[in-house]
Amino acid sequence: MKRGMTLIEVLIALALLTAVLAVAATLLLGLARDRTRIEERTDSLRSLDLALDRMDSAFATAAVRGGHLPGLVTSEDSIRLMAAIDRPGIETQVPGRHVLSLQDDGVGIVFKGLEGEGLTVPGSATLRIQARHNGAWHDKFDSGAVGALPSLVVIDAWLMADPPEDAPPDRRRVLMMPEAAPEDPERST
Repeated sequence: MKRGMTLIEVLIALALLTAVLAVAATLLLGLARDRTRIEERTDSLRSLDLALDRMDSAFATAAVRGGHLPGLVTSEDSIRLMAAIDRPGIETQVPGRHVLSLQDDGVGIVFKGLEGEGLTVPGSATLRIQARHNGAWHDKFDSGAVGALPSLVVIDAWLMADPPEDAPPDRRRVLMMPEAAPEDPERST
């Protein structure tokens, strides 16, 4: 005698299949969210690296002053640098110089460079900037007031708002003046 499946057996099989499909769908959605989050973080790190590379290149041509303006001003979360222009025909406040800036504006890290070039590292981000001058670390520095450039500027960046004190930065860039004697980049906290 041929025996078929009872209604109870079919319902149990459907319930098991539904449970397996629900678990698989949850896993796939989680993977898709993780991939999106990783891609966004990678894009943010690339933008941050680009901004730090531009600041690093410009730091080599920094000036103590550009006319009546200081050449380098830092605060705890921003840096403004006046550097030599390597492209002719660019109109600026100070002939032969252009201003680059990097700051934490509460929405993300914003970089402004030559000819209106700019980029934003989106999302929550934090900058911490310190300058080393005459053997001491300073949270704020103004080359116009001091009459000299610092030997080092350390830019730490986190892709999170309010990082814990012990959290290592996502990016750290040490900018050294070309004519400055090497100093120990270990910072006091």
